[in-house]
Amino acid sequence: MAIFQGVDASAYQGVIDWRRVKEFHINFAILRATIGNGMGQSQTDRLFHQNICDAAEAGLFTGAYHSSLATNADEARREAECFLDAIRGYKLAYPVAIDIEDRALRHLSADTLDEVARTWCKVLRDAGYYPMIRAGLHTAANRLNPDTLREYELWLLRHGGSPDYDGNVGIWQYTVYGSVGGVRSKIGCDKAFRDYPAIIRERGLNGFTAPAETRKPAALDDSPDPSPPAFNTSPLIQAVEILSGLIAALDVLKTLPEYDSPQVSRTPAAVAGLRPPLNEDLQENAGAPAPAEEAGEPDVKSRAAHGADLDKAETGGSESGDDTAELDNTKTQDQPPGKTAETQKARHPAEPDRESTASDSVFSEILDKIIEEG
Repeated sequence: MAIFQGVDASAYQGVIDWRRVKEFHINFAILRATIGNGMGQSQTDRLFHQNICDAAEAGLFTGAYHSSLATNADEARREAECFLDAIRGYKLAYPVAIDIEDRALRHLSADTLDEVARTWCKVLRDAGYYPMIRAGLHTAANRLNPDTLREYELWLLRHGGSPDYDGNVGIWQYTVYGSVGGVRSKIGCDKAFRDYPAIIRERGLNGFTAPAETRKPAALDDSPDPSPPAFNTSPLIQAVEILSGLIAALDVLKTLPEYDSPQVSRTPAAVAGLRPPLNEDLQENAGAPAPAEEAGEPDVKSRAAHGADLDKAETGGSESGDDTAELDNTKTQDQPPGKTAETQKARHPAEPDRESTASDSVFSEILDKIIEEG
């Protein structure tokens, strides 16, 4: 079981050098915040605010306690409210406690004293704090209800070598004559048997906020986007869309009669009967005339130059061939010599772009194939 070393202090110890205290391996300090005045009111310890700020700045965990003079539940409730006013705004990693060992309370019956302690603790607990009862061994064993000590932990004042108590002890003050660097007088020394900073922070008590629970992902909304973008400009998405289009086009070509022909090249440069990429073809044949069409098919330039005789060059002289020749002749009548038809221009641009992508070449070849099959 981990044990944490600490001290408790009030204005009685005077001004304390808390940085020096920290050097003596002191982990926490519980400081007196208020003192009852016997009329249901409390006054703030004159060094409380200085002590709690300096101790926290020095790196110590802090808590606070109240010295009660309440003689009934109503006075205890009012003392608790004054205590809350004094500690408001501070984050206390150690519990808050009510001290019921003042001599003025010795005349109270056990039931009344127990009621005072329970009332004060309930007000603090309802306000979001971790309360405990600070009492000596005799008071804990004879003047407090066992149910109260099961509900609220005990800060036991028992000076000696061991607590010698079987109850629910959270903190044990083992001496009031401690000597610690940074303190001019004697000081109370304590041992904590629980990791209060972890407990209090986890529960979100004493001014702390509980850690946020892991959020589950929100359910996907299947409703349509009221204002979807007109297009996606992401280069990666555009590349995927181009690739998907190529795959779909190749699937269409597979249905053409020539796809399974043994004469079609299967090299990576001419997959599915396509010629090598257009840019490579032009670089290898720069300055040379356009390559001739496959055997049995007339050159496109010949069809453009001899539109009137195109029906004779077409195999079978079909009506579709006549219509195609007439259309090609019409497109080339107003063009100066040397200009090709629109389809030939698309196939062999005069100034090819050397940065054209492979997808552009494949699309051009697919277009050629469709024209040849037309």
